[in-house]
Amino acid sequence: MLSHKGSPKRVETPALIVMVRSGRGTTAAAVVAAGGLGLSLAALGLGAATLTGALGDRTGGNKRKRGSPLSPTKWYAAQDADGRVGDAMEAVREKVREGGIEPMLRCEVWPLLLGLRGPNDTAVEQEQARRRRAARYRALRRRCEELHELLSGRSGAAMGASGEAPPADLGTFTETLPVIRADVPRTPFRTGAFASHWEADRLAQSASEDDLSGSNPKPPADGSSHTTLPRLEPVKSGSSVDATPTWRTAQATRLTNVLQAYALRDPHVGYCQGMNEIGKFIFNYRMGNCTDVVFC
Repeated sequence: MLSHKGSPKRVETPALIVMVRSGRGTTAAAVVAAGGLGLSLAALGLGAATLTGALGDRTGGNKRKRGSPLSPTKWYAAQDADGRVGDAMEAVREKVREGGIEPMLRCEVWPLLLGLRGPNDTAVEQEQARRRRAARYRALRRRCEELHELLSGRSGAAMGASGEAPPADLGTFTETLPVIRADVPRTPFRTGAFASHWEADRLAQSASEDDLSGSNPKPPADGSSHTTLPRLEPVKSGSSVDATPTWRTAQATRLTNVLQAYALRDPHVGYCQGMNEIGKFIFNYRMGNCTDVVFC
C-alpha cells in the first residue's frame, strides 16, 4: 500500500509490491501477482522506461540516455502482411526497453508485451481471441451483478432461510467491494480521448432527443441502460454531491466494473490498493476496451 504522505508502507499480500521513488519524489509501483502477472503486470508495458529512469536518478553514473520510442513506422515494419510479429519480437522488446512506446501505439503494443496476443498470431486470430475475452468479461460482469443482488438483501435472506451455503466467490466480492468503492471516487482521471468521445456522444444524444419533438420513449423493459452510474458510495464532504453525469462518472463506472471483475477472475490477488491507478493509466490509452484491462 502506498500512503500519500511519508514513505511507502509494506503490506503482506500474495503479491510482490515493487516501488521505485524518482528524484522528483514520485513513486512508481508495480504489483506482480504470484502465479500470474495479471492486471498489475501492466506496469511492465506502462513504465519500463519510467522505472529505468527512476533508478537512474538514484544511481548517478549508471544513468542511461533514453532512446527514441517505438514509432508507427518501426512497429508496422515489424509485422508481416497477416499481422504476425514473429522473429521481430525481440527487436520490438529492445526498442521498448530503450525508449518506450509512442502513445498512439500503446493500445496495439501493450497486448503483445503482456501476453494477450502471441508473436505469431495473425490479425484474424487476434480478433477471435478478443471476442472470446469479451464473452468472458460479460460473464464476469453478470456474476458481479448476481453477487450484488445477494448482498442487497432479498436473495441473501432467501438463501439463508433455505440453509444453503453461500457461494465461494461471495467472500472475495464482499472483501474487495468496499475498498474498490473507496478508491475509485478519488482516482484522478485525466482528460483525454475518452472524455472527448463521451462529451461528443452526449451532445449527439441531446440533439437526437431534441429531434424527437417532445416524445418520451419508454425505458427498456429489463431496466437496463448504457448510462447507468457506478455503484459507488458518495464521497463524504460538507457540500452536496452533484449527480449530473460527467465523463468522469462514466470512466469511474468502467474502472469499478473492471476492478470487480478482476477480483472475481483472480481471487488469489483480488484487489490491492493502487490497482485503480494502474487501471486508470491503461484506460487513458484503451478508450473503449474494458476487456483487455481485465485479462492482461
